[in-house]
Amino acid sequence: MQIAIVDDRAEDREELSVCLENYMKKHQLDYTLTEFEDGENFLKAAAQVNFQLVFMDIYMENMDGMEAARKTGFVRSFF
Repeated sequence: MQIAIVDDRAEDREELSVCLENYMKKHQLDYTLTEFEDGENFLKAAAQVNFQLVFMDIYMENMDGMEAARKTGFVRSFF
């Protein structure tokens, strides 16, 4: 399973990363975890990698989570 964490705060990425690693190990699941600091970097990687699970912050510099989600096609619009 390909998992992405997209958050501009390193502390938040680390906390979620530890939680996910503990869960995946407990349930003996194979995974690859990749972290990104903003939506732009995530979009570049998402063009090459099929992420099955994405945790994305909504409020980030450069490109926020909502814009990145729309550009990937995950979310069209909430309105």
